Amino acid sequence: GFEVPAVRSDVLGSYDSKPAEVAPGRGLKGLSNLGNTCFMSSALQCLSNVETLTRYFISNEWRRDLNTDNPLGMKGELAEEFAKLLNELWGGGLSYSVSPTEFKRCIARFAPQFIGYAQHDSQELLAFLLDGLHEDLNRIRAKPATEVPTGDGTDDVEVAGTAWERHRMRNNSFVNDLFWGQYKSKVVCPDASCGKVSVSFDAFNSLTLQLPQINDITVTAVLRYADPNRRPVRYAVKGG
Repeated sequence: GFEVPAVRSDVLGSYDSKPAEVAPGRGLKGLSNLGNTCFMSSALQCLSNVETLTRYFISNEWRRDLNTDNPLGMKGELAEEFAKLLNELWGGGLSYSVSPTEFKRCIARFAPQFIGYAQHDSQELLAFLLDGLHEDLNRIRAKPATEVPTGDGTDDVEVAGTAWERHRMRNNSFVNDLFWGQYKSKVVCPDASCGKVSVSFDAFNSLTLQLPQINDITVTAVLRYADPNRRPVRYAVKGG
């Protein structure tokens, strides 16, 4: 059978290491399209196939972290609906697809920009889901005030460590454990006589990367003659 890997307790919290069993063939269901909601389906399938996250939800470990009082969260409703959806996707039944109608309604209640069934940006939804699930499952009940440390470029390891510690003072969830990292930002004073450098580290949950724009393309073709005594000839055609 297929097993979702166990979570390392030293990295991802104090959970036992027993993996969640998933029967063969589970998790192969699709998501029904509700209008133009393929953007939502792609984001949900990406999260569904993060095996450690799926194990956390289908084994109900998420319930011990549920934070319904977090003013930055969704009163626990987003986590509840996400858990239901994962259990439908990875559960039994003869259906080849699941309708995410209730999950869509939950999103619309807390994020009006996703009301309706029009097309939206998948990355924008993914960022919302990660933030919402994190806050619904944030183990920090009272967030302290913190300051973001800065350095001069000579002590990056120390500054990055301090910044992460302060981030974790306000953000401590299983979702945060899995998806968050740090950006390094460097600002150099343009005045040559100044020379001041300021380095800071900011937390992120997804990287937005630009696809390279290629203006020219080269197509290679190899002409092979029927006469075996003639050598093949390679042609390259370049177009813009």
